[in-house]
Amino acid sequence: MNILKPWFIIIIVILKISPANAGGDYWSVKVQKKAVETDATELVFLLQEKPRGILTGCSSFIVYVNHELVPMWAWLPFVSTSHPTHKETINAIKFLNSKFSSTGDTFFGYIGGGMYKVDGKECTYESKGLRLEQENEKHVVFSFYDPV
Repeated sequence: MNILKPWFIIIIVILKISPANAGGDYWSVKVQKKAVETDATELVFLLQEKPRGILTGCSSFIVYVNHELVPMWAWLPFVSTSHPTHKETINAIKFLNSKFSSTGDTFFGYIGGGMYKVDGKECTYESKGLRLEQENEKHVVFSFYDPV
């Protein structure tokens, strides 16, 4: 029985240091500026609805996108990840750019811990990937950061 105790502690430690986030939210937004279609760009939005959740107090917000593999060992062939690919991130940016002069609804949000606040900057966030998805007949661009 003493052999199992160290393994149990190791498993608990691994589970504690492996971040996993669930949930998320999205908002109706207006794209304020066309983004450079690369995996490192800046998105600027004007909220089209009452701010809630992490955007409480913001009428507009900025998201700095810098695509990264999450987790960092996701390049290994036996590791699966739900994080957006480079291509998915570029496609989401292209979609947002197509909505720049649009009067229709545009939706942007996050999955899990998908947007991290930039220290010292109000209404400014970081993202490590974007994915365009369909949610209840709406096209929504979701931001990802941590593993989901």
